[in-house]
Amino acid sequence: MGFSFVDTALLANLVEIYCVSAGLWWWREANCLGVPWIGALGWAFFATPALLVLSLLDGHAKSGYATTLGLAALVPVSLVALHLCIVSAWNLGFRSFSKMDVPVRVTATGLLAIQAAYHVVTISKLR
Repeated sequence: MGFSFVDTALLANLVEIYCVSAGLWWWREANCLGVPWIGALGWAFFATPALLVLSLLDGHAKSGYATTLGLAALVPVSLVALHLCIVSAWNLGFRSFSKMDVPVRVTATGLLAIQAAYHVVTISKLR
């Protein structure tokens, strides 16, 4: 599950930057390149519980009724988890980060370090 969170957060940051640059949407408060970090994390806060529900369904897919019920619960469970995680993260410190302007080099270096660590862990898990 940790991998899905990191994957989603990294890709969401990229998608957010592209969409903000293209003018598809904008953020009132942003950290770097018009995107707040919590905006990218929000995608991961939604996707990780959704993947957890799908993984549980895959492991217990003996009954069509249980699968249908699980799929019906997928979006509400993910939305509740998203809301709880964003409110918690906001109140635990992201509020202070939201007004912080972070240079592109610092953000790029941080993302590169996270991506490198992620690849090292992923490769070690495959061996």
